[in-house]
Amino acid sequence: MPDLSRWVVALDLDDTLISERQYLYSGIAAVESHLESLHSCSMAGVLVAAHRNGISDLWGHACALLGLPSSVAESLLWVYRLHTPVLELLPGIGQLLCDLQGCGVQLVVLTDGRSISQRLKLQAVGLQHLRVLISEEWQSTKPSPERFLEIERLWPNRRYAAIADNPTKDFVCPNQRGWLSLGAAWCPDPIHLVPRQSVRSPADPGTEMLPDVWLSQPREVISWLI
Repeated sequence: MPDLSRWVVALDLDDTLISERQYLYSGIAAVESHLESLHSCSMAGVLVAAHRNGISDLWGHACALLGLPSSVAESLLWVYRLHTPVLELLPGIGQLLCDLQGCGVQLVVLTDGRSISQRLKLQAVGLQHLRVLISEEWQSTKPSPERFLEIERLWPNRRYAAIADNPTKDFVCPNQRGWLSLGAAWCPDPIHLVPRQSVRSPADPGTEMLPDVWLSQPREVISWLI
């Protein structure tokens, strides 16, 4: 294995390490189970089907189906946010993380989202031991630089890479800081359908939101760090 101990790699979470859609369906199923246990009704698959049929206000829809006040929707939202998710790492991610750590890479998760929800996701896939920088805990969302600067402070004089999936926000700061930016194009069913072909060109300021390269498989990451 190559010695990559000079590298610090910041990993996005949703649609990079895990499938955000899998999390979505896990949360919807948790709300269905919650409603069944409290109201002695059959809800299994009802809200998942509603989502697939294009209903956006699922919690309001559930209230209407059960004759509950619309205000209950807020409680259902928190059931979703606080549920213990049923999740798996995306294919190849477990091996990638093992290989990176075996090469001496310092790993850190840098993710936008709610503290409890994101930490529950990490716990569900056995990554709770990793250092994690979550937007809610920092009051700072991408592309703001605070968490990227913290990584540089924690591990100074290293080489830095960001692995993420969303070119609307994920790569702006890493590019500005001179990091290597790697686009994760390996999630088979991403929540956000964004173009994953174009890459950054230092000669074209209009491409600063794009990664240096898009990768179709996690195993391709190490070759860009060597």
